[in-house]
Amino acid sequence: MPRSPLKCLGISSSRLGTGSACWLRLNSIKKLSTIALALGVERTRSELLPFLTDTIYDEDEVLLALAEQLGNFTGLVGGPDFAHCLLPPLENLATVEETVVRDKAVESLRQISQEHTPV
Repeated sequence: MPRSPLKCLGISSSRLGTGSACWLRLNSIKKLSTIALALGVERTRSELLPFLTDTIYDEDEVLLALAEQLGNFTGLVGGPDFAHCLLPPLENLATVEETVVRDKAVESLRQISQEHTPV
């Protein structure tokens, strides 16, 4: 059985999940670019982004940090040709109840759309 991307880095998925303290999740989310760099672009696309899309965070601070981080992820997913991989988690964030999170998700969507290579 293949190890999860987070286990390979010594990070428990529960540390990023809803069972851990908010500050711990927030700190982990703020280090997502480091995690993505360590995983490489392909594993970031195939493992980390689906994990982030499927994981439900209940703290607005964590959601806000995630929306902000993903806006700077184009290079970490392989560049403009793969910017579309960032859409699912950002689309989810753009539908949350908290306005500041939605606004940051939309800002990040705009940012990656400017970097996106049209097909």
